[in-house]
Amino acid sequence: MGIKVEKLEDAGISINQLIISMILIVVGFSTYYLVPYALYKKKYTLVFTLLNMVLILVIIGLTFICVLIFDYLESFLLWICINTCCRRDKRLHHVIKKNMEAHKPRNSKTSLMFTLTISFLIFAASTFTLISSLIVKTAEAAIGSDIKAWNTATRSFLNEVPIAEFLDKQMIASG
Repeated sequence: MGIKVEKLEDAGISINQLIISMILIVVGFSTYYLVPYALYKKKYTLVFTLLNMVLILVIIGLTFICVLIFDYLESFLLWICINTCCRRDKRLHHVIKKNMEAHKPRNSKTSLMFTLTISFLIFAASTFTLISSLIVKTAEAAIGSDIKAWNTATRSFLNEVPIAEFLDKQMIASG
């Protein structure tokens, strides 16, 4: 009787696929079960946290997809530059192409940093917009009305009860 050690790669499962599948399971569970549950229980902080996490993962996924098209984009931009504004440098196309291939690791790191920076700025701007509108809505809900009336003679707010009774009578009379 012996022990046989078998690698996951030999069984057809790679570590990368396992990690990505676990991430997708967590994202799917949180999106389809936790977000509706949090909305039902009126736990809005949890809803916004989960949706922000999903947004961050979408941004990271789109960044990885962009990494796949960087080589084609670089070649396309080189072709456009050589055939439009730099026509006299057409004979250098081969040299430029070899230079780009020699610096491919450095170029890919730079483009990845640039893409992540741009995506972070977009995420931060949208989050700040969301937070600012959330603060305004919270302040409006705390104050309780869109109109504040101030009596300058007594230096206090107007009494709400007689005003509300007057407006209710006007609504009944006009309705």
